[in-house]
Amino acid sequence: MMAPAPHQSPADHSPENWVQVAVCFTLEGDLRYLSHHDEIRMLARTLSRARWPVAYSLGFNPQPRLVLPVPRSVGLASECEWAMVTLAHAARAGWLAQTLADALPAGCRLVELLVLERRVRPQPACVTWLAELDADEAGIAHAGLDNLMMRDSALITRDFGPQRPTRQVEIRPCIDQIDLDGNHLRMRLRYIEQRTARPEEVLQVLGLPAGDVLKSRTRRVEILWKTPLAAAESWPPARERKHVG
Repeated sequence: MMAPAPHQSPADHSPENWVQVAVCFTLEGDLRYLSHHDEIRMLARTLSRARWPVAYSLGFNPQPRLVLPVPRSVGLASECEWAMVTLAHAARAGWLAQTLADALPAGCRLVELLVLERRVRPQPACVTWLAELDADEAGIAHAGLDNLMMRDSALITRDFGPQRPTRQVEIRPCIDQIDLDGNHLRMRLRYIEQRTARPEEVLQVLGLPAGDVLKSRTRRVEILWKTPLAAAESWPPARERKHVG
């Protein structure tokens, strides 16, 4: 059940007072099985527990102004899950980070928080995935890797959901780079017109078996934005920050 919207003053409805915050966090363990909408609901409850001054939509059933700009397939973990949250008024990055870190459920860890200079709709340029293979899978991937990167085409059959027909999709232009280092397969996938290949589709093209076993060993490790997120204030401070997705 969605957490109820807090009482909002008339100033909360004034867009000139709103501030956008970009939050990067991990999503691990059983939480990787959350659907997109379930993840939104989980974050809404978390923000309510953290007592963030979240801006809400108008109407009979107000909803928090909360967006996941890079959706994730069910079953895939993420080291760099991003959420864009609109606040009704400004708050310090340190306070936001502390209250959110204390409220996040097990399987989530706060990585980075940016109080943005202006509200934006970020679009991904590339997303990097890392798959942990066993010895047999690594051998299959090695055999299929050179062949794939020399090809101009890689057609897959994509399932678009219940009661919708499957169709063939060309994913080769979306495959920017693939590296195999021992048992670690790193896939950098390019976004073209806001569409990209799914990591499980790339694994399938390499000849690896489809299914939840390998999917459970695949995680998102980096997101590169078309336009960098400009922050007025950030957490952790610059001297403490390491490279994050």
